[in-house]
Amino acid sequence: MQVDRGRFLLFVSTLAAGGAAGYLLSEKDVVPHLADRAAAPPEPLPEPAHVLELPASTELTSAKAACDDSAGEPGDCPAIGLPTAEGGCGGLAAMRCADFKKTMKPRVAERAVSCLNKLTAAERCDPKRIELCAHVALMNACDDSSAESVTRSCDAIAASCTGASKTECALAMSGLEEIGREAMTECAKKHCNDKGVLGCEAASLTAQK
Repeated sequence: MQVDRGRFLLFVSTLAAGGAAGYLLSEKDVVPHLADRAAAPPEPLPEPAHVLELPASTELTSAKAACDDSAGEPGDCPAIGLPTAEGGCGGLAAMRCADFKKTMKPRVAERAVSCLNKLTAAERCDPKRIELCAHVALMNACDDSSAESVTRSCDAIAASCTGASKTECALAMSGLEEIGREAMTECAKKHCNDKGVLGCEAASLTAQK
């Protein structure tokens, strides 16, 4: 049997080419990295950084300054005015200012004296306007109603002055020094009907002598 050499070589070449092409096609399907990389799914994003958590027992609180009427420095008292006969009212404001400094706690007295110094000359001649300075300062004092001397003094006032309010008494007493609490107690006992508790809250030390 004779085989044409030319045809045989052509046949072998055809088989070789077809085999190589088939190998490449099969490798593309079997090996993933030969596929189109654009079709690959995106890589996952990195996890977020760990968030610091406070222990359950940790409490965040804002600092609140304690109320303290012992820290304060009253200013100078108003100058003594002209005698009443010459159109002034003398040393009324100056005298009451001195009382405030002695009977009130430092910061409370500081507010009361500051109020007096802001009054006009005419207002310093008005006893009620002067007492209003004392009243406002005392009503803004730190609460000291649980103090033993306050309880004792207000009980004594309530016992001798019918209808006296222990609540009002404690409010006024809170801003007073011991000497002021004693003066207020004596005033309320003597002037229960005409002044009452609040009328004696900044009692004059001169009147108690």
